[in-house]
Amino acid sequence: MKKMSKSDALNLASKWERQNQSISIFCFGSMIALSSKNGRVAMCLDTCLEVLLADESVLRIFTSEAVFSSVGPEDFPAETVRLLPKFQQGIRVDFQDEQMQWYLLA
Repeated sequence: MKKMSKSDALNLASKWERQNQSISIFCFGSMIALSSKNGRVAMCLDTCLEVLLADESVLRIFTSEAVFSSVGPEDFPAETVRLLPKFQQGIRVDFQDEQMQWYLLA
């Protein structure tokens, strides 16, 4: 995992939006876990990312307090990678005050 600027993270998410790239979304926190394997980036603004989940639900991730990292399959334990859909690159979005991490994987 390598730290990534907000600008670089939003540029990558915008690329996925333009290409209509299917993405997987995972969230882990002390009180929550969420996963969706067929999402799409619907909107990428400086203030938030909007993701459409498989059932047409909308998820907004507000980015003002976020810290970003780039992730690849090598950043996960082998037993975890086997459980994830195939992906080549991803974005980890951390909210340190909330002890929550979001993963967007394409």
